[in-house]
Amino acid sequence: MVSNTIHGDLPTLTLSTEEMTEQIYAIFKAHPGSYYFTSLVATFSDHLLNQQIGFSYASNTTYVGIIHYGDQARVREIVWDMIISRYLTMGGHGHNE
Repeated sequence: MVSNTIHGDLPTLTLSTEEMTEQIYAIFKAHPGSYYFTSLVATFSDHLLNQQIGFSYASNTTYVGIIHYGDQARVREIVWDMIISRYLTMGGHGHNE
């Protein structure tokens, strides 16, 4: 059986904003701590790949990469909404910054 590996940006996500928000909440619940935006994007991308959700996965295909810039912008908006609703706070982990 021949398998294919695709490197680079993942296909455009088919998740709604609410579905993306639920997945990001799941990440924060499973892995609490401090995140830089780039590490959150990588963790979110890995989560989608591990769960095989977010887009149509071609059979016998392995995807390597992170979500593309447009979907990163959607994640950024969700994170800002979480900050505004006080689910997240900005600053250093365990520091008064």
